[in-house]
Amino acid sequence: MSTAYEPNRTTGNLGLRITLSNSSAPFLSYFYFHFSEIQELQKNESREFNIFVNGKLSHERFAPSYLVTNTVISTSNERASDGFIYIWLNRTRNSTKPPLLNAFEIYLQKELSQQETNQTDVNAIKNIKSVYEVDKNWQGDPCAPKAYVWEGLNCSYDTSTPRIISLDLSQNSLSGTVPEFLANLSFLRVLNLKKNNLKGPIPSALLKRTKNGLSLRNKIISITTNKKSINLTVVILLYDPSRVLEMAFSKKFLVSLLQVTLFVFPLLVQAQDSSGFISIDCGISDVSRYTDETTGITYFSDANFAETGENQGISPAYKEQNEQQLWNLRSFPEGSRNCYNLKPLATENGTRYLVRAGFLYGNYDNKRQVPKFDLYIGVELWDTVKFKDSTTAMYKEITYVPSSDHIFICLVNTGNGIPFISLLELRPLQDDIYVSKPGTSLELYDHYDFCPATDEVMRYKDDIYSRVWSPIDWEPVITASSSSISNNHFQIPFTVMKTAYTTNKTTPYMNIYWTQLNSTATYFLYMHFGELEKLQANQSREFNIFINGDLWYGPYVPTYLSVYTIYTGANESGIITDSDGKLEIWLNSTEDSTLPPLINALEMYVLREFSQQTTSQTDAKAISDVKLVYGLKRNWQGDPCAPETYLWDGLDCSYNANSPHRIVSLNLSSSGLKGGIAPSIANLKMLNILDLSNNNLTGTIPEFLAQLSSLRVLIDTSPSSTPCTSGSCGKKKTNFVVPLVASLGGVLFLILTLLAVLWALNRKKQQKTKDSRVDTVNVESNEEYFPSFVSKKQEFTHPEIQRITNNFERVLGEGGFGKVYHGYLNGIQLKLLLRVHHKNLTPLIGYCNEASNIALVYEYMAMGNLRSHLSGSSKNILSWEDRLRIAIDTAQGLEYLHNGCKPPIVHRDVKSTNILLNERLQGKLGDFGLSKFFPSEGGNYISTGATATPAGITTSIAGTPGYIDPEYYISSWLNEKSDVYSFGVVLLEIITARPVLAKTQQNNHIIEWVSSMLAKGDIKNILDPRLEGGFNINSAWKLIEISMACVSRTSTNRPTMNRALIELTECLGTELTGKDGHSVAECSKDSVGMVADNLLSLTPRAR
Repeated sequence: MSTAYEPNRTTGNLGLRITLSNSSAPFLSYFYFHFSEIQELQKNESREFNIFVNGKLSHERFAPSYLVTNTVISTSNERASDGFIYIWLNRTRNSTKPPLLNAFEIYLQKELSQQETNQTDVNAIKNIKSVYEVDKNWQGDPCAPKAYVWEGLNCSYDTSTPRIISLDLSQNSLSGTVPEFLANLSFLRVLNLKKNNLKGPIPSALLKRTKNGLSLRNKIISITTNKKSINLTVVILLYDPSRVLEMAFSKKFLVSLLQVTLFVFPLLVQAQDSSGFISIDCGISDVSRYTDETTGITYFSDANFAETGENQGISPAYKEQNEQQLWNLRSFPEGSRNCYNLKPLATENGTRYLVRAGFLYGNYDNKRQVPKFDLYIGVELWDTVKFKDSTTAMYKEITYVPSSDHIFICLVNTGNGIPFISLLELRPLQDDIYVSKPGTSLELYDHYDFCPATDEVMRYKDDIYSRVWSPIDWEPVITASSSSISNNHFQIPFTVMKTAYTTNKTTPYMNIYWTQLNSTATYFLYMHFGELEKLQANQSREFNIFINGDLWYGPYVPTYLSVYTIYTGANESGIITDSDGKLEIWLNSTEDSTLPPLINALEMYVLREFSQQTTSQTDAKAISDVKLVYGLKRNWQGDPCAPETYLWDGLDCSYNANSPHRIVSLNLSSSGLKGGIAPSIANLKMLNILDLSNNNLTGTIPEFLAQLSSLRVLIDTSPSSTPCTSGSCGKKKTNFVVPLVASLGGVLFLILTLLAVLWALNRKKQQKTKDSRVDTVNVESNEEYFPSFVSKKQEFTHPEIQRITNNFERVLGEGGFGKVYHGYLNGIQLKLLLRVHHKNLTPLIGYCNEASNIALVYEYMAMGNLRSHLSGSSKNILSWEDRLRIAIDTAQGLEYLHNGCKPPIVHRDVKSTNILLNERLQGKLGDFGLSKFFPSEGGNYISTGATATPAGITTSIAGTPGYIDPEYYISSWLNEKSDVYSFGVVLLEIITARPVLAKTQQNNHIIEWVSSMLAKGDIKNILDPRLEGGFNINSAWKLIEISMACVSRTSTNRPTMNRALIELTECLGTELTGKDGHSVAECSKDSVGMVADNLLSLTPRAR
């Protein structure tokens, strides 16, 4: 509101034109105009205007107030004749100033006609899911929309809200008893639980709703034998029908059997009681649980929450002086990070929890050496656990808002002893208490209870949130004579609030202070007050609160028998200590006060900045399902991608500070996998690389993988797998490399090109026979041949090549191998069994190897090369999204050469003219005439590390001026980073559309020119002006950063192609996110233009 727009001319009016993408759909739009006069007008100046919507007066003679926000709301359900909505702010005759506008919002009314499932049914079915850990994709509303009703459910839509009428949980490996809450599905007609492992009696709540056997509203299932039908209606089929048929039943016997052998409620799915508490005594035996005599809280084993670790018990000498929850512990001698996975019942986003962890070493290992380790909550470092000695318990407590339906508590080994934990507690809090800014949490320093001398610690059940209050027995203390106090939303226990500390009547102030605090930390204070004495007419208690000498609050008068809390607000900056770490509170009576200050309770928290992004919940769920399906024994615990230091083994992720991390690479090679490919992999939408090699997978490649738009490489060398998506492949099974989403077009009539036909390159004196095979070529050297193409491909004769090219009639260009001709291939069956085969490499169709006539046959690329589309003469201007996709296509091709080929390959001539485009503008890297491969023996390997010194070989200089790696040019040392440099130059071409070498005296190389523009901060003029702003500015910055990293002069500072590919994918994601409606620049539904005598555009600026 500190800035506003007004027309340039004092006589001008201000207009807005709104475009709705669907010009025919009915709508109701709401307009919120925010005004504030930000100029102090003179006496002879005025600003007054009328507001019109589509020609109709909405507000008359509106005058903004000086430095005060005024909001005007208007609605419209009409468009102008041209389909737009026009809004005008027109100056009145009395106004000397034109209209202004500080801010403007538009909302379209959305009719929400769908009814949600009855809440009772929702609660019941969610309880079923939780209790039995149902392995189904049960998400969202159970019955609505109809197209997405939960698997196994049928619903009735005849009532005001949908009701569940059928539930099929057969063959789900259920075990246990039937829970009582099934009776809450009051409209249920069919419940099928057959082929499970169920025992126990039918719940009484279900029996009460029946007359004959069991009947839920209508007849459910009748059990029959092959002899006669038994007139009995039951809830479930107890056993397989085959087992039922073997028994001779009587009605009486069957009823008894059902009552004895139906299923069990699990002893423990989550250690939660009705209040939502999770209470875990770590290290007790797997099936143990007990109820604490003092609090009445039931504590459960941690067996269902942690996958690793060892149960231990403290030395008996320490048990008597400590509570039972600290007698046992779980230690983690293996792995660097071990995690607990807590799944609270309240899974709504924004739910706040109190999380408490307890630790007591107690010399459990008889070493008398206390460890030190890190404690994480989610992906954030909560604190470092350090012990004073073997006998002192340590507690950590924090308020936390999870971003998903689970909370990870992780212990990290820092090399200072084995991590362990004794106690874990989780308590749901009211959402409006202990609030801090998003991305932060409050870690407890302490809860203080001002009370008489006592050994009693106030906690649950006195405190409904199970806070633990430390007694402060300062004197004098006053105590309430009443048995109750009016509470507030902090719900401070009466047993805490009924006493208060005050000073002597002759001392009109109170001083509370801490020393040796962290001087760099920020603290939040919560002071709880309540007057406990009924004051006389001549008495008063009033005081000011000072913190470190500054007035914090006041004057304040406590209310009789009513709790009032003064605290640091969520939007406040918090409290810091002085330079020596001292924090001092003064409660000073005012001059009118006859009584000294008092305080009943005090809490202090430390603000924790939690800025780390977590893994996308879709990705996290998918990869966890993969772990479950294959029974992987890897130490996959906690968040899959974060912190990056503890990235799950076999994963690679893309990292963005402003959005969740995405899994882009999954390596499950040599993992002993069996069966088919896990369907949950289809949910890894950003997956680029999937490696399933050296496993025992069976079946076909599932079609759902083809729907992963980012997946480029699927590697599976399982002997029992076959690269087919249907049964048409027959029984033949082969080892294979499958590039997904690759298309070769028709086989019988395929338009091809002879990309790089070599003539007279190697005129051999010895005439080869027509049937000479390509594997007679010397594969030890690739100075003249590219060994990766030595394969069982289609072999052409020289006359066939002449016929295909119509005697070399049409020349397309010239590459590193020689001239390139256009041709047609007709009626020749193609054998596509090549070793180097990737959708972003120009597909090799065949070869000719006859003495002096040597040729390679490639697929024709209809749209030519990339450079032709970037040149100023091209009429086809590539969009920003097209450019990003072509960059990704090229990066994928290079990444495959570097990492997917054995031995690895360096292209050596990456440039825009060697990037070819098919009819769909899909980029394919071509012209391998200068490529080099690295022998698999002798230690020359291509590095895949992000910063490691790349391996390479010494070779003669080759390539195209402007694209050649300067380090390679100077030293003749060739490695994968040489391709990265050339690729970076291509990226700069894509960004700028400028030639690599310009005919200018200064900054003639594209890198020098871009560097000079960046030094001025002039990004706008770096980008191809023909784009006309059609890009996301953040995406543009990102691509420039990637390209400049690739063209670093030293190879060690350049990213690998794998890392560059990940960054480019993230860059495209930023661009597409903007197009999905999350960017000011573009909106898929509406676009807004501002008019002030001339039409202006609203465009975003870099923040």
